[in-house]
Amino acid sequence: MDAGNAGATYLWSNGATTQTITVNTSGNYSVVVTDANGCSATDDVNVSVHPNPVVDLGLDQETCAGGTITLDAGNAGATYLWSNGATTQTITVNTSGNYSVVVTDANGCSATDDVNVTVHPNPVVDLGTDQETCAGGTITLDAGNAGATYLWSNGATTQTITVNTSGNYSVVVTDANGCSATDDVNVTVHPNPVVDLGLDQETCAGGTITLDAGNAGATYLWSNGATTQTITVNTSGNYSVVVTDGNGCSATDDVNVTVHPNPVVDLGLDQETCAGGTITLDAGNAGATYLWSNGATTQTITVNTSGNYSVVVTDGNGCSATDDVNVTILPSFEFDLTYTTNLVCHGDSTYIEGPDVPGYRYQWSKDGIDIAGANEYSITIGESGRYNLHIENLEGCIAEDGVDVEIIQLPNSPLPDRVDMCYGESVKLDIGDGVDFLWSDGVTTQTREVSKAGIYHVRIQDINGCIGNDSVEVVVHDLPIVDLGPDLYICEGEELILEAPEGYYTEWIPGGETRAIYVYEEGNFILRTTDEFGCTGEDDINIFVHKNPDVYLGRDTVIAEGTSILLDAGSGYVEYEWSNQEDSQYLKVEKDGEYAVNVVDVNGCRGNGKVKVAVNPRPSINLGGSAGICEGTSLMLDAGNWERYLWSTGDTTRTITVNKTGDYTVQVWDMYGIMGTDIISVEVFPVPEVNIASDTLRMYKGQTLTLDAGSGYSSYYWNTGSDWRSIEVDDAGDYSVQVENEFGCIAQASIAVKLLEPKMVVPNVFTPNGKGPNEIFYPVFKGIVTDFEMYIYTRWGEQVFKLEKDIVANNELKHEGWNGTYKGKEAEIGVYVWIIFYGGKERGHGTVTLFR
Repeated sequence: MDAGNAGATYLWSNGATTQTITVNTSGNYSVVVTDANGCSATDDVNVSVHPNPVVDLGLDQETCAGGTITLDAGNAGATYLWSNGATTQTITVNTSGNYSVVVTDANGCSATDDVNVTVHPNPVVDLGTDQETCAGGTITLDAGNAGATYLWSNGATTQTITVNTSGNYSVVVTDANGCSATDDVNVTVHPNPVVDLGLDQETCAGGTITLDAGNAGATYLWSNGATTQTITVNTSGNYSVVVTDGNGCSATDDVNVTVHPNPVVDLGLDQETCAGGTITLDAGNAGATYLWSNGATTQTITVNTSGNYSVVVTDGNGCSATDDVNVTILPSFEFDLTYTTNLVCHGDSTYIEGPDVPGYRYQWSKDGIDIAGANEYSITIGESGRYNLHIENLEGCIAEDGVDVEIIQLPNSPLPDRVDMCYGESVKLDIGDGVDFLWSDGVTTQTREVSKAGIYHVRIQDINGCIGNDSVEVVVHDLPIVDLGPDLYICEGEELILEAPEGYYTEWIPGGETRAIYVYEEGNFILRTTDEFGCTGEDDINIFVHKNPDVYLGRDTVIAEGTSILLDAGSGYVEYEWSNQEDSQYLKVEKDGEYAVNVVDVNGCRGNGKVKVAVNPRPSINLGGSAGICEGTSLMLDAGNWERYLWSTGDTTRTITVNKTGDYTVQVWDMYGIMGTDIISVEVFPVPEVNIASDTLRMYKGQTLTLDAGSGYSSYYWNTGSDWRSIEVDDAGDYSVQVENEFGCIAQASIAVKLLEPKMVVPNVFTPNGKGPNEIFYPVFKGIVTDFEMYIYTRWGEQVFKLEKDIVANNELKHEGWNGTYKGKEAEIGVYVWIIFYGGKERGHGTVTLFR
């Protein structure tokens, strides 16, 4: 504050004497100013010192990249100026730096504060691009940022994880500053391709095997360097392939290929032989299979015709080889004989010649016989016969040709002296070959038909100009007369003899060439007769066969003893004859035997039939007559082994089970249908009722109980071995009894006997004064106890009595208890303490008062 009036003197209310004063506390400040003239003036002013606003931006703060920090200068309603130029109460920052603020309140008072903000970079997490691997492979994912903490989507907490299944894998990485970053990557585990080259394969030399690795579109690397899907191989070995699919996944397989050597086939050089000779070809390789070009399947073949012969030989491995050879069959030397004529008139000769070749060898033969000295290529002959020329050429092959030489006589016709023919026929007369003919009746043909009797003359000239004459007598004969008479009838199984007249050659149709035939069946029979001149006459006859009676007496049968059966031979017959001489249609049969019947029908035909009749006893059944069962049980009734059953209950089985009183009947049939029957009376008897007592009885050890099964039974059996009505028991256990009544029906009952814990009664006062019954102090038991001990003490703990016994029962201690004395003197009247043990432990304690 400035009082002005420079050069004056000043006196402020705070004692200051300067023109100006600086104050920093609230209050009223006054000043007296005295100028040089000694004149004074005063003034005052109220000074208010407002508190500055409180600005606290807090401790230095940290955050992570991507995060923000809000700074709050407080002092709502003030004005603000932040170091980043902001003028709001709060600012949100995301970059590192020192942030300060000046806060000016409504009084114009300011305060400032600053804070360091650190924005930590987030860890950099890069799992890389999506990754792929193949089945069986693994992928290691590394989140980097060593020393950080990790949380993977599969729960792992390590920097790296190794995975082998497809999926999206993510990780959250938190560094030492608590900053986190995440990344994820898709992992695809591709299935490996399936490669199957199949089973080991075999082929033969010269053959190939194609191996297919499949997986079209993949890449391939075979053990032989090939890179195709398929390879074709022709050598033995193990072939493997690595198949890599589009995902880079690989699989491998291998297969053994065996190339068997082909068999060696050598038919040799081409061969030659002469016609008529043979050549044997051998394919070798014994034990193989063979197929020759001529269809043969043997190791060797023998051939006699020219051609190329090949063979396929297949060995035990199925491998084949082939070879062929040319076989030439040399002609034996073909030639034709030449001659002037082979038809030589009687008295003439003919000249025959073959080829005239130097070095050839010749031999003539007549009718297959060599002609001695006939070794030239030609010959002159004048006799009839077959003349052959045999030539061997320079190669040793043989050829032959021949000619038939006929010495022709003067023309002589083939006409017989006489020709016989039948009435109505004609005959062909043939004079034979010639060039000119003249018959006596002017006919000029070689052949002619004649139907009239007479002598026919003919003149013939042959091609050689020879003339001959001949004649023939033609005789015409009448036809034979045949009559078989009217149609005939026979019975089935009969025979009929049809006989032809004597003096002819006869033929039956059917029946053949015989004079008589035997007829058994229906039909039309024709008789054709031929006389000595071949003239034929015929007749026919119809034979009809009546069917014999068909008598059926039925199948062989069985009847029951005491019954009969009526056999029926059928109606409509004119005659009956049974094997027992009965002569009617019916026969009553009561006995064993075979019965036959013969019948005759209206046609006189016979029939017969027979049947066997057996008489069997009726089935024998024994159900027992009567039976009794006990109530609650059942009885199985067995009718035995038969074909069919019917019980009175309606059952149709061999056995039935019954449990009710009544009569039970069964009918049975044997395999022949014969019935037998039986009946049984079944009575159901009551079962005895036995009751010993309640299910459980209790007693004290040392006691005895009587168990009574009751009266009225025929027998008793206890599980103790007793067979009395009642038993005495003195020990715990399960007891049972079985009783049987007069009908043999049985009942059982059982009871459990259990021991009660011994019961002890101890008096609380006794009077050992010699005047009454209460002279002795002792416990009374129900039951038996062992290892008994009793101690009696004064109230001060002094023992006055002791009793020990191995076994105590009931009131055995009435003479052994305490008689109220101690050390030979009467004990004092008063209260005494007792303790009792048995069975190895304390069983009771208390007090007893002694009175006198």
